Amino acid sequence: MQKILSFILSIVMIFSSSIAGIISGEISPKDFLDEVKMEFVEKFSDGFGISKRVFSVFMSDSVSFGEAKKLAKEIGGEMVGYSSILNECKIFINKDISDLEEFCDHLQENEKIILAVPQIVFNISSCIRKSFEYIPNDPWEGDDHWSEDVPNGLNWHLEAIQALSAWQYRDKMSTIDLGVVDSGFDVNHEDLAGKIVFPGKYFERTNRPDSHGTHVSGIICANADNGIGISGVCPNSVLHCVDWEPEYNSLSQNWLDIERIYSGLYYTVKDGAKVVNFSLGSDMNNVLTRYPDFVIDVVGRFSSAYMAVIIKHGYDFIVCQAAGNGNNFGYAVNAENNLTFCSVNENNCSSELFGVRKSEVLDRIIVVGAAASSAEGYYQLAYSNVGDRVDIVAPGNDIFSTDIAENGHYGFMTGTSMAAPVVTGVCGLVWSIDSSFTGPMVKKIVCSPETAGPVVKATDIKRYENVNYKDYNLVNAKLSVEKAIQISENK
Repeated sequence: MQKILSFILSIVMIFSSSIAGIISGEISPKDFLDEVKMEFVEKFSDGFGISKRVFSVFMSDSVSFGEAKKLAKEIGGEMVGYSSILNECKIFINKDISDLEEFCDHLQENEKIILAVPQIVFNISSCIRKSFEYIPNDPWEGDDHWSEDVPNGLNWHLEAIQALSAWQYRDKMSTIDLGVVDSGFDVNHEDLAGKIVFPGKYFERTNRPDSHGTHVSGIICANADNGIGISGVCPNSVLHCVDWEPEYNSLSQNWLDIERIYSGLYYTVKDGAKVVNFSLGSDMNNVLTRYPDFVIDVVGRFSSAYMAVIIKHGYDFIVCQAAGNGNNFGYAVNAENNLTFCSVNENNCSSELFGVRKSEVLDRIIVVGAAASSAEGYYQLAYSNVGDRVDIVAPGNDIFSTDIAENGHYGFMTGTSMAAPVVTGVCGLVWSIDSSFTGPMVKKIVCSPETAGPVVKATDIKRYENVNYKDYNLVNAKLSVEKAIQISENK
């Protein structure tokens, strides 16, 4: 996850003026996002800030586009972006706002406005052998020995979560649609053939193959039984992908808003994805242990609002996000500081403003920590944030997966970026057992202590007093799948 804030910092620009082109019927022609200069930024770290001029304003359902545009002028600004599915406006205010909270509270006094938050922005410059009836024939570069009792070798992450035991129930699994919002995907990779689709021509055209996105995709869904390469956790899946990372030569300013990451959630879910993987977050440049509460709450309110509107439109899904790899010194901090969906909590969840219960949002977010296997045979947190916001832990150290051609097609990566897709894959296996399951049901199955594997011990390096170091459980594919089968058969 070293690229992460390079990713999240690179965030989104392509929802820029060209968004009006997004496109031949793929979104409403009313949807647009003009390029807005982000020089008026309150900076909270080298890479993260909040605009003092641009605000995301969610309008009530009864407010038309024309009314919203008029309202923007009435509050001293102009509309520079609009999302029809969310009835969300980006409004540029023609003066610097000194007290952002007070200004947003004032806007929300208007009955036409459900929620107002300052625009979140990032700086682009700152990511023992058992006998099994079924064993996939993927060679793992000749290291295809399988031992779920003593996980080892290139496939250790699959052994650790008992994926091979879970695959014994593959006759009960159907094809499942999953999603990835990441930095780009090699659709021509030999082990991802037929696996990756895009939610429209625009996203297919703007995809640029990248090592990180390709590696994450392989962990989830690499083809099994094709006699080459590796096996993904959930090989019975199709990935709906959005490359949110802009081409660097297309960038004309330093500060960019994060709309493309969130739009990636909407478009992948709309395209059919049931679990969407977000291996991204904040590297906390020059922030020691935590962002101010105001920052956490702004991100949490916006993230939960975005999810709530999608839920309100009848979509069911899970967001699976990496917990983050610590601060820029490499030390663990509480996971809510990884921002995006990690920041959503009971206090800042804004879903009820949209008529959606908080639990409907919170029970659809899974935050994943990363574990390494020790020589002594136990698991310990490695390169991972901690705290109550972490729901489950998965293998994340030296994970072997698909890569781009210039890196030899396969390779190792480490971090919570690798752990999150392991859990995304397990969720996919569980949901493939019964399509009538809901997102909260799947999260409960996968993250329950009843279906979890061994204890993952807290990191030995407890650097800060205000960080909640604790033990977790390792995700377990076998127990999760068996629980899903039990629930499905007893309905």
